[in-house]
Amino acid sequence: MRILEVYHGTTSCGTRARDLLRLAREDPEWAYAWSYFPDPVLVHPASGECLEYMGSAQYPGRGWVHVFRHRQIPGSDLRQYWQVPASVGWQPVPPRQG
Repeated sequence: MRILEVYHGTTSCGTRARDLLRLAREDPEWAYAWSYFPDPVLVHPASGECLEYMGSAQYPGRGWVHVFRHRQIPGSDLRQYWQVPASVGWQPVPPRQG
């Protein structure tokens, strides 16, 4: 079972991420992270705001999570963040040097 943490208005949840990385679109984890959302766009009808992938972070004691944000959720107009746990055993690929 995947557990999702949802919070509003701030990216700080009392713990700090060590590093914020960006998933490459060709990484299978990209599709895994987005698959959490039945509607991966969530377009707001008036503003056009939509769901955004902010990055992936490793939290002490929690492991890797993928952070998403929507600036104006349709129906509530609130800013909302989601932390989607990475798939079991996922580790980021180190960036290429030079």
